[in-house]
Amino acid sequence: MTLQKMEQDLIWLKSEMAAEKDRHKEAMDTLNRQIIEMERQKGIFLKGLDSAKIELAESVLAIHGMRKDFDSSLTHAAIKGIASNDGCIYRRYYGVKNYSGWTHQREDHEYGQGQRYGKIVFSIGLRENRDILTGEQIEACLYYLNIILNDGNRLAILGGQA
Repeated sequence: MTLQKMEQDLIWLKSEMAAEKDRHKEAMDTLNRQIIEMERQKGIFLKGLDSAKIELAESVLAIHGMRKDFDSSLTHAAIKGIASNDGCIYRRYYGVKNYSGWTHQREDHEYGQGQRYGKIVFSIGLRENRDILTGEQIEACLYYLNIILNDGNRLAILGGQA
């Protein structure tokens, strides 16, 4: 075996090792996500919550900031809007922002639009543009929004991670 062949083999072996590390990391990340989701499902089950309604609501609603910046008054506003079928949620999302020392200022916007100042920290809207929600979707969304008002239920839905 020549020195050149040894160098080539070393290059190949190191490349294979790096690729195997990447495959391993990807597999571990996938397993970790699956474990987190299963623990979340277990928490939902143990709370006696309706997982089918939760799954349907999560496929319809886009809620951002629930873990850190949850706002119950905004959640109540979204419940009222959806329950009264006022149509607002089809045109805009409900939001609160933080700006210049002021926290949780109500600021709703049309989809694709945003605030001029500050940052939206909690919002409730729809995952995709829809003209109408079905009765089943409305019920699931109302169920979901009502149960997340309870800290324990919200924690279960978030997977027990505060």
